Amino acid sequence: MWLDERINKSVKLPVFSTCCARGKVILPFLQELPSPLNTLLTGTDPRSCTFRQNIRMYNSALSFTSIGAKIDQQITGTSGIYTFRIHGEMYHRIGSLLPNSETQPQFAQIYIYDTDHEIQNRLNIMPGLDPMILGELQQMLHDINPYVNQFRQAGNLLKHNPSLDLKLVITNNRTKDPRRYNTPNASEVAAIMIGNGQEIEHQNRDIVLQPHEGNIKRISELHCAYTPLHYVLMFPRVIMMKQMKNMLLQ
Repeated sequence: MWLDERINKSVKLPVFSTCCARGKVILPFLQELPSPLNTLLTGTDPRSCTFRQNIRMYNSALSFTSIGAKIDQQITGTSGIYTFRIHGEMYHRIGSLLPNSETQPQFAQIYIYDTDHEIQNRLNIMPGLDPMILGELQQMLHDINPYVNQFRQAGNLLKHNPSLDLKLVITNNRTKDPRRYNTPNASEVAAIMIGNGQEIEHQNRDIVLQPHEGNIKRISELHCAYTPLHYVLMFPRVIMMKQMKNMLLQ
């Protein structure tokens, strides 16, 4: 906000109406970014500068979802200034839990499949990144991201029993308290189901993933996980966008 937007004359104690309803809306302080992300975003050393120049590539290497769009191939690859044009809208999508025998693991699959070579699997998809930086960011997500927790649990179950009838459901539940701002735990963002799961009634927008079955799924932009599943470096602790918006209802 700008100081000139105040509705009183005081510079020391300005009052604003557009953004915060004359003080009725009180937003919480932003959480401090976890290490090493905070250092990489604020540091002035060459390593941090290189990270910021390639931050989108690092995010893509760690993301659970990919971006889909209908690309205009008549424009892509032509001479002149680089132009990327699509028809319709861009969207996020996610595949099965495990890759088939002919493809490398990608996106969310990397958190589950061949985890002994997790860094190398990411570098296979996004070459040119610093393995040390990528490893530090990956460990950060392992430590604090509840989606990583659930995907790794599913991976451990499938590793010990490849024929297990398992589903991972990324839920679209809304918190009971709209003012809640704390980080959700793993059981609140996803559930692992053994068996056919017919006794569980899914919401329309729940994302149901199986080891091999099913095509690539398009994620509804209304799903509360739409943003944190893709922008993992922006929401490493999975503070849902809906929770940010609901703070305005206090």
